[in-house]
Amino acid sequence: MTEEPTIFPHVLHGTDGSRVAAEWGHLGVPELRGKAGSRTIEIAFVRLKTASAKPKPPVIWLAGGPGSSGIAGSMGRLSRWRRWAEERDVILFDQRGVGQSRPELSPPFFYALPLDQPGTRAAYVEASCDLARKALGFWRERGIDPDGYTTAESADDVNDLRRALRYERMSPVGYSYGSHLCFSVIRRHGAAIDRAIAGGSEGPDHTFKLPSNVDKALAELDRTLALDPRWKPVLPSLVSALSDLLNELRRAPKRVAVKDKRRGGEETVTIGYWDLQMAVADTLGATPALKALPGNILAMTRGEYRWLGETALSRRRRPVFSLMSVVMDVASGASPERLARIRSEAPSALLGDAINLPFPDIGDGLGLPDLGEGFRGSLVSEVPTLMHVGTLDGRTPVSNADELLPGFNHGRKLVIGNASHDTGSWSGERSACEDEMTRFLDGQELSTDRVEIPFAFDPPA
Repeated sequence: MTEEPTIFPHVLHGTDGSRVAAEWGHLGVPELRGKAGSRTIEIAFVRLKTASAKPKPPVIWLAGGPGSSGIAGSMGRLSRWRRWAEERDVILFDQRGVGQSRPELSPPFFYALPLDQPGTRAAYVEASCDLARKALGFWRERGIDPDGYTTAESADDVNDLRRALRYERMSPVGYSYGSHLCFSVIRRHGAAIDRAIAGGSEGPDHTFKLPSNVDKALAELDRTLALDPRWKPVLPSLVSALSDLLNELRRAPKRVAVKDKRRGGEETVTIGYWDLQMAVADTLGATPALKALPGNILAMTRGEYRWLGETALSRRRRPVFSLMSVVMDVASGASPERLARIRSEAPSALLGDAINLPFPDIGDGLGLPDLGEGFRGSLVSEVPTLMHVGTLDGRTPVSNADELLPGFNHGRKLVIGNASHDTGSWSGERSACEDEMTRFLDGQELSTDRVEIPFAFDPPA
């Protein structure tokens, strides 16, 4: 049974030095609804109260990951929240298992993969599965029921938060995994939703990415690079150069000395083609990394592998995933058809299935929940929903929204030209995308279905 929230005054400190008066609260919710005797866990939230005499339905922010903090991760977006709070309350919350919510499920374990041989898919997956088993045992010993950490339970948390705060209706706004959660809220609690925004759209069956979409993202980057006169003379094709480097590293792995940024000192790392596949796959989620990618590729064509060595070292010594993020993604899973497509596409894709690793393998044999085909099936809804997507997004491509929109009678798509998967490239006070999002929340027609943002690769060294 959901408890009454505890609320007290609070001040938010933005990354820009701003201070905003708010409320801090905690809400008790069942760890696993429908299970007799399930214990109560705690959801932390912050509320920006509007001064409007006639407030509109509140925005509830759904952070991505899964595993990102909706509170701490929002301090760089205070200009957006202040703008929206002029007419509605804005609620930022840490999803179950994350941030200031309790329990917080980050286990104290680290990868310890060997440095004297190139990284391989098999070694990474085996280590990930071993660490997942270790993390699962660690938290079960502390009374955690992993079956409770699914997107379906988190969607019910959102509705319980709405009811506990005495709102008749709400407007969930999510990005990346937060959009995946948003679609679950729409499916389960659509009658309580006024409007919804699902940016970086990740639908019910989009948790695991298609290798063919990664190839398309790399091709789009190649086209963008070809338009840059600074790069054409020195790197005519990013994709061709990357393909050549992968073949070279497959034949002859390299040894490179790099600084250990976490422990200090220097380490020598042996790197191979799989290390490069993983490193490039990681760049597809962040604009700064994308801007630097041609320079890193060019350096490797000239025999300088420091960037790849540093990336490989970081991966082999990184902390293990939060148990929350592991269970959430395993439970959402993929349909048999999508899994078969990933397996069939990976062998011929430039980066293989690196974009997904260590999923879906990490869940094998752990007995974790699976939300099933009812969760992953087609979604049909009357909820007015805006899906905004970036043309340089290699993780949640424009095609995701195109697949979802036929099920939304009141759905709209906003394309952000040159936007990657992160939000830093297009968000900000009075940005064009923020303007369209505000119009949508206010029930107005969008002024455009596409906005362009500037993007330029870092100049050649």
